Amino acid sequence: MQAEFDERWARKVAAREAAAARAARRERTEDAFMERLKRLRTDDFDGRLAELSRRTAKPRLELGLLLHRMHEWRGFIELGLPSFVAYAKQRVSQGARWAGDARRLARALYAEPGLPLVAGALERGVITWSMAWLVAGHLKKFARLASTVDDAGLEAEQRAVLELLRGTTVRKGKVVLAERLEGLRPPVTEEEAATEVPATPEDDEVDYARLERTVPLHEAWLIEDVRLLFNALVHDDDADDGFFIDSLVAEATASIGMRTEEDGETFRRLQAEAAARRAALALYGSKQARERDRREAIAERRFEGLLRGEQAVANGPSAPMHQSAPPIQPTQPIIWRELPESARALDAEIQRLCEQLELAELDLCTTWVEFDRRGGWRRYGFASRSQYARERLGLSRQAECELRARGQTFRVFPELYDAVRARRIGLSAARLLGDVVTCDTVPSWIDRAEQRTVVHLKQEIEAVRMSVRRGVDGNLWPPSKEVLEEAADLERRVLAGEAWTPMHDALAERDVDVELKVERKVEREDAGHEVDGNAASGEDPAAEIVRMSARERDAMLEAPSTTYRFVLPFEVAFEFELAERVYEAMEPDTPQRPRPSFLAYACLVLYAAHKDSAEASVRQKWGDIYLRDRFRCQNPVCGSRRTVTPHHMKFQSHGGGDEPENIETLCHVCHLEMVHERRSLVVEPPASSPRWIIGGREAPLLEVVGREVVRRAA
Repeated sequence: MQAEFDERWARKVAAREAAAARAARRERTEDAFMERLKRLRTDDFDGRLAELSRRTAKPRLELGLLLHRMHEWRGFIELGLPSFVAYAKQRVSQGARWAGDARRLARALYAEPGLPLVAGALERGVITWSMAWLVAGHLKKFARLASTVDDAGLEAEQRAVLELLRGTTVRKGKVVLAERLEGLRPPVTEEEAATEVPATPEDDEVDYARLERTVPLHEAWLIEDVRLLFNALVHDDDADDGFFIDSLVAEATASIGMRTEEDGETFRRLQAEAAARRAALALYGSKQARERDRREAIAERRFEGLLRGEQAVANGPSAPMHQSAPPIQPTQPIIWRELPESARALDAEIQRLCEQLELAELDLCTTWVEFDRRGGWRRYGFASRSQYARERLGLSRQAECELRARGQTFRVFPELYDAVRARRIGLSAARLLGDVVTCDTVPSWIDRAEQRTVVHLKQEIEAVRMSVRRGVDGNLWPPSKEVLEEAADLERRVLAGEAWTPMHDALAERDVDVELKVERKVEREDAGHEVDGNAASGEDPAAEIVRMSARERDAMLEAPSTTYRFVLPFEVAFEFELAERVYEAMEPDTPQRPRPSFLAYACLVLYAAHKDSAEASVRQKWGDIYLRDRFRCQNPVCGSRRTVTPHHMKFQSHGGGDEPENIETLCHVCHLEMVHERRSLVVEPPASSPRWIIGGREAPLLEVVGREVVRRAA
């Protein structure tokens, strides 16, 4: 007994000492990290931010051109990566959206007829990234509308526009350039106006709203199941909240029944109220937009002169806005560099530029967070932080939000900052880890990220978060094999057409009367028997309702709950709340027949509508293999759900058979263009722990065994 007590005490003391050591290390790291920033004055921050923004323009433009060439040549296929998105995730640490924006602007400036003067102004920091988007969009429209323009006319227009926009703001520049095109533009039809390509990424942004709902634990299980099924149906694990909620609302709205004339009157009254509210919100939104424009116009009068002087710094170190700037130099065209002739050489140059940009990005995001914390943009008279970021740093609103979120993550977890600076992980991995790490778990997650591809890391983070939302496990440590396999089993059951929550299991054990109006047949192959749900095909295919007493209902409501926080486009959030009001008014809520939340009801409707297609996909040939692999490509850098096919790891021509451990699921690109063309190799069975060589045997980019990366290219 004494020995056991001593052992437990020793473990407790060791755990306390380890926690104290971690806290001390974190405090030292954070102090060293923030000490440099705290010594800077606010004016120094402004100059530093402008310098960093200007310093990243040239390598980002070069990187965009290289990415454009990689995309144009499909060089990522030669490197063993199935798509440009997969290449951006795995090799461009900034992420796929960032890489796509850089590629599109570089293509606009480089492709024939080309805009060398605009590219030169961007390269030397005369204009910001946002202004370059604006000018490039204007000149492309100018070349299309003025059909007789030649190279000399386009060059003259470039010089005129750059001179016209010198020292102005992006907001005012949009107005000026629109007026400049008025004489050339023919009358625009409504269809052309609806399909017109935005001039800058910011023009395509929408207002977002936060939707928060707390649901009982059994409903959380159902929501998680339906989200997994939805991702499989749309063949996209990255489907955003807006798409998911919009689909739920569309399915649920059509199923809310009107049983009596009174229900019809209620429905029409709610529709009229919704129309009035929508009109009021539209009026309020237009007033808000006008007020925002008014405040930004007033702010421009305060800082535009200073901005004009700052934009005159074409070369050399940046000067803060309160200092005078040297006279502007004539705009010179860019001299495009000679591009490498092979995919391997392109990739090497891309990696070199990514390393430069990562270091600058680290400094930019941490400096921006400290500057924002001090309210520096208010000191210079800007109306908002997004206006400062757009006009001063050339960032769109979404890019500023991502930059600020990243900087705040590095401020709270400086270990992530050190890991990115030491090239242990990339910025994309750090962005994923920021959603799940805690002070205690951050070292373990960094170690795990070093051993995983971005695709596998994202899957493991989602498995942990889903486990917490379901109430299965409350910790956020890197998942063990058992946790991953449990999450995979849950997903397999969903993809096979089951939505089986803990509430159903508990009620089945107590023989409580469960009225299931969704016809369900669950095949338990592992148990060797079949369970038939009580089928009652009714007019409401989603009413999976539990009959219980008031006491049992109170006990259910007292169970642990889960809070969902969705960030949605404003219109989607409004439609969800409207449909929720209609549902609550039309559906009764009694102790004997409790009403589920609208979120759970909508999930039940979506599940009932698409359950059959999920079951049919399992019954197809090789369906058991696809289900085992959860209808995902098993290439560790792909994970696509589109057009999956079976692949014999040991070829049938070499004696391989149809046993499950010799077959795994691949998408058609990985199957035909990667494996059969020997660009990526799945070397040997078993399918449960394959060995992948990405990029071929001669110069592999990655070697992955199971889920662990055992070798990376330098």
